[in-house]
Amino acid sequence: HPSSVLFDDGLNTELSYSPETLSTILTEAGWTQLDGKWNKGHSNLSLTLIVSQENSYKLAVADAIAATLNAAGVTVTVERLTWEAYTAALAAGDYDLYLGEVRLTADFDLTVLIGPAGALNYSRWTDAETAGLLAAFRAAQGDDRKAAANALYLRLGEEMPFTPLCFKNWSILSQWGQTAGATPTQQNIFYHFAAWSAAQ
Repeated sequence: HPSSVLFDDGLNTELSYSPETLSTILTEAGWTQLDGKWNKGHSNLSLTLIVSQENSYKLAVADAIAATLNAAGVTVTVERLTWEAYTAALAAGDYDLYLGEVRLTADFDLTVLIGPAGALNYSRWTDAETAGLLAAFRAAQGDDRKAAANALYLRLGEEMPFTPLCFKNWSILSQWGQTAGATPTQQNIFYHFAAWSAAQ
């Protein structure tokens, strides 16, 4: 199901799966479809998705992702790993795709997730513009923090270093400020950049 985020500036962004968009992206990257499979040279597009076998929900999601991409001509194999093997594969970068989870709380330091040396930045993704937006967000106070959060979130939406699939416990906020009086905790998680701390 598509997820929507409505920012305080009225921008509405929908995230949804589109076979047509996938086809366009792969074609632009030099892949062609042959007998229903994406091919470049003499190789089919084949990916490995790793997931910890400790969580039945994540296993079901991994199977759904694989089924969706397989139907679109991308061969995806799901590897169900023990927690130890899973974390070792993440640390080594030994995967094409992985299914993970981050608990976004008000004191969550985003540099852990998107910083060049972030402990949860398993893709090792870096981007100078995003780094500048993150620094501005961390330094901002008051109303400036909300604007900095919007700019950072929009940049992450453009670059997509990770793909949010779902948000536990709280739906994505439909508008900034709708949680007045709420205090986010590990049990009460919501996606509200403006409230996050600038942890050092």
